[in-house]
Amino acid sequence: MENKEKGKIGLMTATFMLIGTIIGASSFVASGYQAEAMGPAVWLVYIIGALLTVPVCIQSAQIGCILPVEGSSYVMVKKTSGKLSTFMYGWLYIIWTAIWLPYCAHTIAKYVRLYIPGANVYVVAVIALLLFGVIHSFGFEAAARFQSLIVIILMAAMLVFVIMGIPHVKLSNLTPMFPKGAGPVIGQIIPAYFGFVGINTMTEWAGNVHKPQKNLPKAMFLCMVIVTLLYCGMTAVLCGMMPYTELGIDTPVSIASMQFGMPAVTALVTLGAMFATISTLNGMYVCLTHELHNMSCQGSMPALFKKTAGKKNAPIVAVWFSVAVAILLSFMSESIMEYIDVATAFVMVSLIHSAFVSVRLKKVLPKAYDEAAFKMKGIWYYIWPVLEIASCGFILVVTLVGSPKLLLPMIVIIGIGIVFYYVYAAKHEGAETEGEMQKSI
Repeated sequence: MENKEKGKIGLMTATFMLIGTIIGASSFVASGYQAEAMGPAVWLVYIIGALLTVPVCIQSAQIGCILPVEGSSYVMVKKTSGKLSTFMYGWLYIIWTAIWLPYCAHTIAKYVRLYIPGANVYVVAVIALLLFGVIHSFGFEAAARFQSLIVIILMAAMLVFVIMGIPHVKLSNLTPMFPKGAGPVIGQIIPAYFGFVGINTMTEWAGNVHKPQKNLPKAMFLCMVIVTLLYCGMTAVLCGMMPYTELGIDTPVSIASMQFGMPAVTALVTLGAMFATISTLNGMYVCLTHELHNMSCQGSMPALFKKTAGKKNAPIVAVWFSVAVAILLSFMSESIMEYIDVATAFVMVSLIHSAFVSVRLKKVLPKAYDEAAFKMKGIWYYIWPVLEIASCGFILVVTLVGSPKLLLPMIVIIGIGIVFYYVYAAKHEGAETEGEMQKSI
């Protein structure tokens, strides 16, 4: 058996890392509100959400295989577009991951209060952020192993709920499937799609995966299958256990699990919801610190973010800068909760941007494309980016139409990024040669 490269993670760890980043506490909460809004066929909108995510999955796998380096999406944008375009891709990536950190920390704090009613939300959120800073100070491999442990517990909680819930399912609760018509079903596709947001983040740490050309595509597709089955199984059982009209509550899965008559199982399910948020927070820390470190190496961010420490070369300054920013934002709790929609909108913008410039990748790096183990050929090379732009564009438009107030903060954030680029980044960016790029691949 071939040993993994030192500091690299294998297929299963990479898969768990990705699963944990995608599955958040919203899957334990949003499903109840979705059922109340549209009826018991919530599992169907998660299948639709998964199908809409397929283009993103395929494009991300291809980019990661052609450029199996740290921050491969950023590097791809750099090689296929201009300097301002590249910087803005990285800038918006940093913004949405930075906003996500305090959001997750506050969610963790709210679950802690279920066990410790008097716990201060802000104190718990700060402690959570500091603890993750310590974990990430030991390097990517430590964060990935921690993620594997958390995901095993998370998946166990979801599977226990599904298996023990099946005998309690009443078919009468599952019909009619669409009691309120097709309109509400279409509206619930958006939160279902968001349940898969994060599948593209593997490209951020592609360089940390053992045999990335082989393991990246496998990890992504394994993740999609596992997450889709878990979502569909949990929502189908949930809606079968309780009338959909009674599911519009914050903890529907925990409440439904009380039918088992086993407090320990209910506690496990509730713990699973908290661990889902912990795993997302861990994954977002990885994305943010790697993006800061990578942009610093490219000259787009201050050089201090390049500093690493320890045997695992952890990006120590990027880690603790991320902690400091997240703690600062965590004290803006009400505002930051509203701005989470800004983060998701920027995710869509980033994916559209990436898909648009990716069509030049084959022309710009023909050797890397030819040597990639996973790649699209012929007309499919162009079809998948178009499908990604269409699906993400649809989600973005629906999001902005539903929350037009997002436009102002988005414009402000983009404006700040442009100013920072011309004041700092444009003067410090280094020119990487084609030979250096090929060597890194």
